[in-house]
Amino acid sequence: MKIVRQELLNSLVAVQPGLDASEVVEQGTSFVFRNKEVITFNDEIAISAAVDVDFECAVPSTKLIALLKRMKDEELDITVKNGELILTGVKATAGLPTEETISLPVDSIDEMGDCKTLPADFCEAMTLCAPCAARDMSRPQLACVHVAGRYVEATDGFRISRYDLGAKVKMPEFLITAASAKIIAAYAPIEYSITDSWVHFVTKDEVYLSLRVFDDTYPPVAKQFDFKGHTLELPKELSDVFSRTKLFSVENKVSVPLRVSLKKNKMTLYAASADGWLEETIKVDYKDEPIEFQVNNDFFEHAQSLLSHAVIEDDESGTRRMMLTGDKLQYVICLFQGVDE
Repeated sequence: MKIVRQELLNSLVAVQPGLDASEVVEQGTSFVFRNKEVITFNDEIAISAAVDVDFECAVPSTKLIALLKRMKDEELDITVKNGELILTGVKATAGLPTEETISLPVDSIDEMGDCKTLPADFCEAMTLCAPCAARDMSRPQLACVHVAGRYVEATDGFRISRYDLGAKVKMPEFLITAASAKIIAAYAPIEYSITDSWVHFVTKDEVYLSLRVFDDTYPPVAKQFDFKGHTLELPKELSDVFSRTKLFSVENKVSVPLRVSLKKNKMTLYAASADGWLEETIKVDYKDEPIEFQVNNDFFEHAQSLLSHAVIEDDESGTRRMMLTGDKLQYVICLFQGVDE
């Protein structure tokens, strides 16, 4: 049968994040073709997209993606024969081994129920909250993004990000890992459905994503946003500064924290990596004692347009907090005191 090469490639790329890099899930490293869909599953997330083929089998993902990218034909003849997936173009023919028996455990995933429309800014909320989740699993629930009612939130125990979806929004409560939240944000789904163990999302292109819900209780964080302090208006030129500090915010593909210090009438931002460093100072209306904190540069650059003020806690009896706040987003972080003049 004939198939448009780019259309097939687009479907495979769409489901690629569901592949199992750990090779734990049976057929987790393969593209599984079944019921005119291509499916991937890594035990935490399953992704499926429509493909116009009439066969069922599992095909090694790495070689199939690479082959389709390198073949130049607009159309290919594609068939399964004698245990191989055969791709035939004008000048070249290639065969890849297949498994005819489907053992990818996708039948363990709850069926999707009736879908509801997602809030328009749900993906923005995921993007802004996921970086604040913990990176290790010593407290597993803190490695997740928490959705409940009108709020999306995440914390690693030192910082908290909470996004307000609006008073009229009443999302069901669920926890998904921060890694899954970042994937969801990239797909921009428009609908969702939730069961006891899974939350499902659907994109406008009818790509289906099923994420395992994390079974744990999320710690209450609302009281961490309730404190009084000195209010500081955030400088308008911050976004311009972030565009420069971003050049030194990644090292070995890992985000490097951006250090921010406040002293009398000054805010200084410092970024450093193996590629170099940058320090820049801007004027602010600040007259309290020197303080310092660290933030993720990508988070701060993206969030800055939603943040207008900082509230620096008055209480000095314990660890002081600072809250960056705007109409939809609140971000609380612990402060380091006694910065040298």
